[in-house]
Amino acid sequence: MLLAEVEVDHQRAGRLENDLRASGRPVRAVHYGARGVRIEVGLPSAEAGAFGTWLADTTAGAATLRMAGTEYTAT
Repeated sequence: MLLAEVEVDHQRAGRLENDLRASGRPVRAVHYGARGVRIEVGLPSAEAGAFGTWLADTTAGAATLRMAGTEYTAT
C-alpha cells in the first residue's frame, strides 16, 4: 500500500477528511499545524493516479499531494 500525504488549509481539512473516509480510503493520521493540516492516507498502488485526480476535483485544486512511501501489511 502506498502512503500519501495531503496538505490542505484548516478550512477544508474537516470536509476533506470526511470525504476520504466516506470514499473508503484509510486515513492513517491527521496532523494540525500553524500553516495547515497534513492528512496521511493509504492507497493501493494501482489507485495513485486516480487519487490525484479525485483530490484535485474534491478540493478544487486547493490541496497538495505528496507520495510518502510504502507500507506493508501482513495478512
